[in-house]
Amino acid sequence: MVSTGLMRSSLGHIQSVGVFFALLAGASACTGQVDGDMATAAGGTSGSGQGGRNAGGSGTGGVTSACGQDVGPSPWRRLSRDQYANTVRDLVPSASVNLDRLSLDERMGPFKTNLVGNATDITVSQYMESAELVGATAVSKADTLAACDRKAKGDEVCAFEFITRFGRRAYRRPLTMDEQTRYQSLYKTAGAFAEGIGAVVTTMLESPHFLYMVEIGETDAKRPGVLKLTPFELATRLSFFLWSSGPDAELLDAAQAGQLATKDGLQKQITRLLASDKARITISSFHLQWLDIETAGSLWR
Repeated sequence: MVSTGLMRSSLGHIQSVGVFFALLAGASACTGQVDGDMATAAGGTSGSGQGGRNAGGSGTGGVTSACGQDVGPSPWRRLSRDQYANTVRDLVPSASVNLDRLSLDERMGPFKTNLVGNATDITVSQYMESAELVGATAVSKADTLAACDRKAKGDEVCAFEFITRFGRRAYRRPLTMDEQTRYQSLYKTAGAFAEGIGAVVTTMLESPHFLYMVEIGETDAKRPGVLKLTPFELATRLSFFLWSSGPDAELLDAAQAGQLATKDGLQKQITRLLASDKARITISSFHLQWLDIETAGSLWR
């Protein structure tokens, strides 16, 4: 087998490299304009102009940001296989995700990213099949996932609380009133508590709001005519960057409270995320992709 000494020796530097990347990702958001269309640029990587609104499409034109940096447009990115699996397992811990049944990720250089191509019919079918399997697990673990006293509160109240909590984690933002209503209706059509929870989980995991890193942005009162990332979009970027998974409840709470808009609040969350084993695994994966040695452990010499 190929020696893994180089890999092990580099791990000692991962934490310091990760801090650098985290600080880079946590830099104050810059906003810019793309060929007359409004766009977003935070950390120099994202835009939500015309190209960004078409899931899987690619934008055109460059951006000159308000902080003087040239940045390119960034369309919605579909989750990589690892990001998908990690996020599903965080949402439904007992779920099993078979990566072999999902299409291989696109690559830009050595890195995995589903940024350019559109999802095919085969890809959509694979996501549907995976969501149905996770939904079946959710049926068998409905009481655990709901974490609610059904006898005291009643099934509908517990289901409403679950939809609100699970939806915020799955969509990486609070559900709109319309979404909340539609998922409550879906729950009721299932006919029973466990089956309703399973239907909600299945449907949410099939949504583009789960499968893509959706960035719409919001207006910036200080810079008319441009958009900036919302607090929840910033939390999503931060979490996928450091954990390769969606934001947890604490990070979403920080976003909702406006804490990510302050230097201290942002640094607190970066430090917390980096302290997790998830960050170590993610940063290690970055090095393996960057050095193109992901399959080194399976090679013979």
